[in-house]
Amino acid sequence: MHYWGDVVEKDRVKSYEYARLSAKKGNTRAMRGLARQLDEGDGTERNSMKAIKYYKKAVQGGHAYANFDIGFLYDMYPEFRHKRDKVERYYKLAADAGYRQAQYNLAEHYRDLDDFEGAIRYYQMAIDLQMYDASAGLGMMYLEGEGVEQDVERGLSLINLGVEKGDGYSTYMLGTAYLWSIGVDEDLEKGLSLLRSACEKKNVDAQVLMARELLDGYVIDRDPELALKYLKSAAEDKSEHAYLELGHMYSVGEGIPIDKDLATEYYRTSLALGSLEAEGYLNDLLHEPEDV
Repeated sequence: MHYWGDVVEKDRVKSYEYARLSAKKGNTRAMRGLARQLDEGDGTERNSMKAIKYYKKAVQGGHAYANFDIGFLYDMYPEFRHKRDKVERYYKLAADAGYRQAQYNLAEHYRDLDDFEGAIRYYQMAIDLQMYDASAGLGMMYLEGEGVEQDVERGLSLINLGVEKGDGYSTYMLGTAYLWSIGVDEDLEKGLSLLRSACEKKNVDAQVLMARELLDGYVIDRDPELALKYLKSAAEDKSEHAYLELGHMYSVGEGIPIDKDLATEYYRTSLALGSLEAEGYLNDLLHEPEDV
C-alpha cells in the first residue's frame, strides 16, 4: 500500500522497509518488489547487485517471472556485460512460464541475433497474450522483409492491431514507417502526425525521436523548448536515450544555457540505465579543457 500510495500517502522509504520485512518472511512478490526498488534506487540507494540477489531469491521461492528481471539487468546494464551470455536463458525461463514481456524481449533478442524463426515464435506467443509491442515488432519484420518474405499488407495489419487500441508504441512504429519509407511510400505529414499522437500517449521512443527532429529542424521547424519538454517527460519514465539527449543539450547549449554539471548528471544517469554511448560522452565531458 505504501508503494502505490492507494490507501496512504506515497512513501518509498516505508515501502522499501515493508518489502524488506515481508521478503524476510518468504514472500516472493515482496522479494521481487524489493529487488525493483534496489534496481531503480527507489526508496533506497541503488544497488543492482543486491537487486539480482533478491530476484534470484524470488525465483528460488517459485516466482518464475523474476527470471525476466534477471535477464533484463544482464541484457541492459553495463555492469553486467560479462553476463550477456545468460540473457537468453533467463528470458526463456520467464517466457515459457507465460510472461508476455519476457516473450517480447526474447523475440527482440533473437531478432538481434538474426534468429528470425525464434523471433517470430516468441512474438506470436506475446501477440496471443495481446501484447501490442510484439504485434508491432512482427509487423515491422513483414514491412521490411526482415527474415521473412515481405508482406506489406500483413505488416500494416499487425501494427494497426495496437494503433486501433490506442497503443503508443504501435503508433510510434507506424509513424517511423512513413517517415523513413519502411515498406510504404514516404509521407512526412502522416509520419509526424502519428509521432505526435504517440507522444501524447507518453511513448518514450516517440518523445525522444520527436525531440531529435525538433533539434535538427530538417523535417519539422526547430523548437528546442518543445524538445526539452519531450525529453524531460521521457526521462521521467527512465529512458536512457532521453537522459543521453538531455546531456547533449546541456553540454553544448542546444537552445538553453550550457550547464556542464547538469550534463554530467544526465550522462551518468543514462549510463546507469544501460546506455553504452553515454560512457564515451561522459569521459569526453569530464576531460574537456576548462576554458572550452
